[in-house]
Amino acid sequence: MTIHITAKNVNKDFTNALKSLAKLADVKLTIKKEPSEELLRSIKDVKNGKVEKFKDFASYKKAMDS
Repeated sequence: MTIHITAKNVNKDFTNALKSLAKLADVKLTIKKEPSEELLRSIKDVKNGKVEKFKDFASYKKAMDS
């Protein structure tokens, strides 16, 4: 038997609980993680060239502090 479960906003504690239950029941568990919306947006920005480039870490730190 195969069961597909979709859960959103899952944290590490929930994942660990599922793994523990699966281990107790001797069930093979496969967990697929999907990237967050923020990560997908950032990847799209990088592909479109919307990134800031810095000469060194000091200039990066200065820009982040201001």
